Amino acid sequence: MGIPLLVHPLGESEQLPHLNDVFRRTTVDRLNRRQILRIGLGGMVGLTLSDLTTPALAQSNFLGLPVEPYRYNVARMTSIGDRIQLNLDPANSPAGKYTEPSLRLAVGAVPLEMVAIPGGTFKMGIPIAEQQKLISTKGQALYEQFFLHEEPQHQVTLSDFFIGRFQITQAHYEAVMGANPAYIKFQGVNNPVDTVSWDDAQEFIRRLNQLSGKLYRLPTEAEWEYATRAGTSTPYCYGEIINSSVVNYYPTEANEQFREATMAVNTLHPNLWGLYHVHGNVWEWCADQYYDSYKLKPEILKTNGSIPWTEVNTPSPPLDRRLRVLRGGSWFSDISGLRSAARYRNLQSLRNLTVGFRVAL
Repeated sequence: MGIPLLVHPLGESEQLPHLNDVFRRTTVDRLNRRQILRIGLGGMVGLTLSDLTTPALAQSNFLGLPVEPYRYNVARMTSIGDRIQLNLDPANSPAGKYTEPSLRLAVGAVPLEMVAIPGGTFKMGIPIAEQQKLISTKGQALYEQFFLHEEPQHQVTLSDFFIGRFQITQAHYEAVMGANPAYIKFQGVNNPVDTVSWDDAQEFIRRLNQLSGKLYRLPTEAEWEYATRAGTSTPYCYGEIINSSVVNYYPTEANEQFREATMAVNTLHPNLWGLYHVHGNVWEWCADQYYDSYKLKPEILKTNGSIPWTEVNTPSPPLDRRLRVLRGGSWFSDISGLRSAARYRNLQSLRNLTVGFRVAL
């Protein structure tokens, strides 16, 4: 049986003219960082968002690179009856950001900025309450078919690392590769590059490392989820719910905006640690090969989440060596595929206009 272009939570697909073969989902400081990781944003009764995100930077470098502080507005989604409310609070980056100086970018292009992420321990995977909600809305059979690989939730520890503030843009990609593969209707210097395979991302990184003299790479799946959650334990980094005011996705509500395209990576609102578009816009490749259950994860990968989960680092081979992990959902994803715990996979040779990447360091 052939591998579909994108794994669909309901197993459905359809052909869209001029859009490649894509799947349409129509259903659906550091005050005390370890405390934040344990209980999540939603459990912090009596604390304001600024309490959690206004540390004084104690260093001007991180992992040997110069960093600078920056501020942004963090979005938080709450529901009051049938109404969803967007709350914005000013925040400071947890440890600053590094700007890569080696790229010659087009006028108006956002730089390649890397957010410094202090290491810590978090719970990776789907919480029980989230499992129960998915089972109640989709049924046990569909849950087991499409979401069971998010189990079991488990503790993972990570060291300090950097991750891209933005998804890799078309300007970034062209500066390194000399070409822009993005779908013509999606083109824009600050839109994420799309139609790039995992192999393409590796070639971009190889050339970027030659230019910069650094060791850029794809994030591991654990690093991606840790940075996306940013201390939260809710389904989304913005809370229990989302809408199109904070995420570029395929909404099901008539009063929401379906943009039908990617959008500039520096638009909408970042998560608690200053990362943009961790939900939606384009799927993001991770370094890991795909394993269909966290039950198979070796202990060494739980104590060091910066090690990619590949057959080189595990006693057992994956189901298919060609499959790599995708995270975050896209402009064409439904709400279930956007969750922080949601994981998908595809052939590392896949090129699709819903797929891009961000880099780590």
